[in-house]
Amino acid sequence: MNSTFAAFFRSPNNIKQTATVLSFIILGSLFLFRVALIFSYVPEITGMDNNFVHTVIRLLTGLSPYPAPEGFPYAGNIYTPLYFNICHLLGIATGADPEYPIQVYQVCRTVALLCDILSVFLLFRILIRKIAIDKSFALLSVALYSCLICYLAYTFSRVDCLFLTFYISVFYLLTKKEQTFTYRQILLVSILSVCCVFSKQNGIILPFLVSTWLFFTNYKQKIIAFLFSYTICFTVFYLFYTQVMGYTHLVTFAVKGLNNQIDPSWFYINIFKPLANSIIILPLCAGLVITIGLLLNRKTNFTTALSVVYLIQLMFSTGAAFKWGSSLGYFYENLALSLILITEYRSLNNFTQNSQSRLYWFASPLLIIFFIHVLLQDYLFFINQRSQRIAEYKQQEEVKYYLRSRLNGRYVLDLYNPNRDFFKNFLYKEIAVPHFDAIDCCLLPDKTFDYTRLKEDFINGNIKYIIFPKDAALPSIWNVSLAHYQKDTSIYNFDLYHFRPDVKKH
Repeated sequence: MNSTFAAFFRSPNNIKQTATVLSFIILGSLFLFRVALIFSYVPEITGMDNNFVHTVIRLLTGLSPYPAPEGFPYAGNIYTPLYFNICHLLGIATGADPEYPIQVYQVCRTVALLCDILSVFLLFRILIRKIAIDKSFALLSVALYSCLICYLAYTFSRVDCLFLTFYISVFYLLTKKEQTFTYRQILLVSILSVCCVFSKQNGIILPFLVSTWLFFTNYKQKIIAFLFSYTICFTVFYLFYTQVMGYTHLVTFAVKGLNNQIDPSWFYINIFKPLANSIIILPLCAGLVITIGLLLNRKTNFTTALSVVYLIQLMFSTGAAFKWGSSLGYFYENLALSLILITEYRSLNNFTQNSQSRLYWFASPLLIIFFIHVLLQDYLFFINQRSQRIAEYKQQEEVKYYLRSRLNGRYVLDLYNPNRDFFKNFLYKEIAVPHFDAIDCCLLPDKTFDYTRLKEDFINGNIKYIIFPKDAALPSIWNVSLAHYQKDTSIYNFDLYHFRPDVKKH
């Protein structure tokens, strides 16, 4: 029996079949997890994604996603609008009620899942163009990429999901076999590149990447046509949003609001250290090593273009990661490109059957371990304790009803756990500083905008209520005394303080 078992796993075909089955198990399991996540009552998965839900709720209620930055509600929505618009349209189509924010959470998470499915499918189509005879390798690659997406989780309910879909779509067009780059195709690449920018500002790198690709694939004469059509498309999008949709503060938020300080300590603690301690470093380093090898031994225009693009993207992502508040999500693009590079290397080298077997034997156990880790991590963080999460949601809903009956047109500041609770979405009309993380970390201390009126609202009582954790009230915030606020009541784990003008400042 042992000899039969050994013979089975010595057969390259059997190994490939096993790898294919493993890939489908991983992809199927992650899909089921993502479907379950849609109906989770976790208020924040990662990257303060409840901020994105808040913006969609504003759209559903007829409010601007980009209100005046220096007046109520003192928003800090620093992302471009395309993702919000798509979620808004799906919210209308499904009848999502903004008064019940969990329905909007479900809409945003559904859009994110659909985007991730399309991204993985397009990446798979890119990979099998190069190794059509070895689809099991392509399946293992996209199974790994799906694990990486779920490990980082920045595409679960954020603009990153849509940006990544458009980004991979661009390379789906660029890497087509026998690409001739007609002007129609150039226009389509231009539109997708602009969609990247209006999904997330990182997309500003696409004109450089596409121009580089055209240059090294001997389509230099098409670069001017691409840049011209890109400029036209960008202008149309910009005018549509600012003149038709009325997003007059879009540029203020998306450009000026994104100007965070450079922070090397943030880079080390939140980027370099977790990167060095995780499996993410392996495909990135493999992509870099293959890139160097391909550039030293230029075989085709395709490999040269892909290698140079990988280096440009890696330098851009790493440089952007030095900005305060950045995350490992900045490397989604390079992870996708690294898999294309690895596949290209695989197609250029005729591995022996023994070499292929060793590759699968090495990759499969590593992938299984990583997959188990991802699934357990995500289950424990985002799906476990469902009954407790629902109870917390209902408790915060009670606080909403209590406050709304007493506000009389004035505002609430959430200092309970503003980046990771439901209050900004329950009290979407009354909440001050809904994007608390952006204001607190950067926009206010960096003096990006003038928040004099926000500070005055604590003094004149426009901010009537403050939500604190139980028995953990703060004496001041942003160098403004909160002595005028006295405890009104406690509801569950929340202390509600209200403005009392008769109380003297300390």
